[in-house]
Amino acid sequence: MNNKLKMYSFVVMPIMISSVIVSPNVVQKNAYGNILSDSTTSGAILQNIDIDNNILPEIDLSIPRKYPITIMFEQKIEEAEKQKKIRKAQEKEERLKLMERERIKNVKFNSYNLLDVSGITYEEMYEVLSHSHYSNFLDFYSAFVDAEQKYGVNAFGLVAIAGLESGWNTSARANNGNNNITGMDVKHDGSVGTIYNSKYDCIMDLARQLKTYYLTEGAAYYNGYSTSQVNIKYSASPIWYKQVDELGDEVMAVYRELYQTNTY
Repeated sequence: MNNKLKMYSFVVMPIMISSVIVSPNVVQKNAYGNILSDSTTSGAILQNIDIDNNILPEIDLSIPRKYPITIMFEQKIEEAEKQKKIRKAQEKEERLKLMERERIKNVKFNSYNLLDVSGITYEEMYEVLSHSHYSNFLDFYSAFVDAEQKYGVNAFGLVAIAGLESGWNTSARANNGNNNITGMDVKHDGSVGTIYNSKYDCIMDLARQLKTYYLTEGAAYYNGYSTSQVNIKYSASPIWYKQVDELGDEVMAVYRELYQTNTY
């Protein structure tokens, strides 16, 4: 048997592979300079080489590489969070507005219970007293709100009593240095009554004495919570409470016109 020798020819085609070794790690890239795989560690700098062996700008491998779809997804999440915060802020603002409208709606003068507080604010009291003859009380407007908050006596009731007893801050007792605008301890027209350092102090003392002696069950002058029941021990005039009620309603009407008319 004759063995024939077969001749095979091989053609070796050159394969272009571009790779860069960043010791001690290896980066493999294709012929277009794109990274196929790498085992580099954080903080390494990769020298990027294209198919023609041109050196391109270095790649900082310490900076995480993100695909466009990843960036887009993160942007959408960020925008969603931003909108969520905006909605929460808007909802909070709306709740506060509703609470404020409800507070304004409930501001009141209740002559049947002087311990039923008005809920008026300092700003509102100033605006109310800015009208007509009430402006004589502007210098100590905050006393009525402070007194209500400290002793729980209705601020409109305090304004009404002070307005009646001092002729809206025009009486001699109010302006002769005694600062008594509430008639406290005044027994007759010529009586001096209690002397105060300021009209603010007088208002605060009015609220204190009303709460302590007139509006607390078992107290010396307690007969009930209404102006008519306070009248029994507070004033010798049998119509005192009617005058207080009228003035209280009058001042309350100014508040209603300023704040409540368009609120609900």
